[in-house]
Amino acid sequence: MAAGLLAAAWAFPALTHALRVDEILPLAILLGTASLLRVGRDLLDRLVIAGALSTGLLIAAGMMFTFWPWHLHPVAVAGFSNTVLVVVGVVLHHRHGRLPRLPERVRATDAIILAGPVVTWVLLRRPLRGKSFTDAFPFLMPHHDTANHFSLFDVIHRDGGYPFLRGGVKAPYRFEMSGYPPGAHYLYALLDIFRRSSTDPGAPVGEVVRYSQYEVLGFCLLTLAIPWAARWIAGPSVIGWRRVLITATASAFAVFGQLVTMFQMSFDGEILGLAFLAVTAALMFRPPASVYEQILLAGVLLTAIATVYSMFLINAGIAAIIAFRTRPAIRAAGPARDLLIRVAAVAFAVSAVTVAAGLKLHPLSAMFTERGGFVDLPRGLMIALTIVAVAGVLTRTGRRSPVWRASAVTIGASFAIAVSMELYGRVRSGTPQYYSSKLVESSWVLTLCGIGALGLFLNGQRVSRRAEAALAAASVALPLAVTNGFPMSAHWENHPPQPQATSATVIWSRGHIPATWASLYAAYVRAGGVVADGVPTVFTYGTSHQSYLMTQIATTVSHQVGHVFLLPLDPDTFTSVWMPPGITRVDQPFQLLNRLPDAAPGLPVAADVQAAMDSVKAYLRICPPGTRIAVISKGFAALLQQFAEQEPNLRLSVLYVPGVTAS
Repeated sequence: MAAGLLAAAWAFPALTHALRVDEILPLAILLGTASLLRVGRDLLDRLVIAGALSTGLLIAAGMMFTFWPWHLHPVAVAGFSNTVLVVVGVVLHHRHGRLPRLPERVRATDAIILAGPVVTWVLLRRPLRGKSFTDAFPFLMPHHDTANHFSLFDVIHRDGGYPFLRGGVKAPYRFEMSGYPPGAHYLYALLDIFRRSSTDPGAPVGEVVRYSQYEVLGFCLLTLAIPWAARWIAGPSVIGWRRVLITATASAFAVFGQLVTMFQMSFDGEILGLAFLAVTAALMFRPPASVYEQILLAGVLLTAIATVYSMFLINAGIAAIIAFRTRPAIRAAGPARDLLIRVAAVAFAVSAVTVAAGLKLHPLSAMFTERGGFVDLPRGLMIALTIVAVAGVLTRTGRRSPVWRASAVTIGASFAIAVSMELYGRVRSGTPQYYSSKLVESSWVLTLCGIGALGLFLNGQRVSRRAEAALAAASVALPLAVTNGFPMSAHWENHPPQPQATSATVIWSRGHIPATWASLYAAYVRAGGVVADGVPTVFTYGTSHQSYLMTQIATTVSHQVGHVFLLPLDPDTFTSVWMPPGITRVDQPFQLLNRLPDAAPGLPVAADVQAAMDSVKAYLRICPPGTRIAVISKGFAALLQQFAEQEPNLRLSVLYVPGVTAS
């Protein structure tokens, strides 16, 4: 029988691949994993935990997939995964007589948990509905980080593994992301391969559109994980309208709160890392009945966090240490402790590879001094909810329960670390720093997961059915009102990143995004410019940051970003202003030359114009042959055309974009 199951483990993916329906394989892996677990007596609980476990195992297996000859081929990946499930299932059956099964029980609050990601998907995808690629492009690539993350997704898709393990691979579509934690991008690439039944990502236009869908999917998973974790941690004693209130509050803040700004800023790895963190915290605070399942889940999920967003190991590590210190089966010598040591050793070895690659890119000395955009979470509300989550241990039930003790210590410690790092940035430079803000965001997510402590302070006495229904309805409406999740609440939309009296999610859904270069890009398209045609394009107009941003995005989508040197376009974007010999910044020359009036050929050129052209010429000489340069001045276009005729080997093409005023 075992031999037949092993044969079927490979025959099934071979059949789906022949029929080009490999998209059903991830679902089969999820259900197979869920059927072997025993943690979670409800169907949704089992599926969430199984989803985290199966994706975490696939992330770890990516180390092997990178080096074996089939890489990320769907038959090989699914066949290997099915083999593992069959072996585990056979062992469990022979040792314990267990057969694969799924729980059938569902809860009413499942609808609230599942409604969050559905609403999120609808609202975040709404601005793209009915738009062509050209019109949707500013929504698909709103920030430079979108291009960075797409580039990492792309190289994993094409090279078939983790870039930091394949240092010899030099692809033009890589953009200094080889050391970035690649777990999220790897999972999205794997999902895309199953979806297309092919390791070939196809044309760039379709690939960009699909990657934007995976970005939304990642945020949907976060909006699923947070309310699920809040309900799981609250436990079976918090029932009725109290459970509705806790689940609805966590869901409302996840869907309509400021966390969505991370999506708008394209913090793709961080978003999925927070989803893993929420599930990990839930399973550490309120562990499975079986200590062996808890050890397995902890090892896999910590490894996944290390590969998806390593910084969150700080929070997850605190939760895991507290969880195992309070577990009697671990404190005493025996099989459980032995298994913990073995799993911890493997998890540490696998995680260390990713963490070391990340530290090479971002040394510890720079972790809290690097500047950049961050999510401006409501600090006052965060403090209030943290107090509620931590204060659970002040009740008699909270003091006696290891669940609430672990939750209070982890949330309190995470909050203290976040405050310390933010204060360090403010004292050092007057403003919070980029990576310290990540700890604020992880602390906020843990706080939302721990608000089940609110149930300890609420009256749990029985009420009539009518009163119970009214309280449940109010428990859903109140969080929506607090987070301005109702559609009619949308106003004050002048500053989308920090809206007043509305939800950032609703603002995005109405097409109000901070893509400052959208009108500049539209003018380029009207002038005959094309994106994703494989031609490296340099934009010279707009502010220096806008020209840099459009150039980076266009060259990334065209798989040319590795050939175009971006630093001279906007050196202030980077902490280093290093330039190759003979190359200077060209953003200021671009702005000067784009103000040139129309000029007749042969007229003398002013000294400042000549100096600016010399800088531009030096820069264009290090660009790849066949570069397209977009300008908004006919005089500048004429000078560039003369240069192109003088040096035909550059194969430079000049595109004049009318209707744009020089900045």
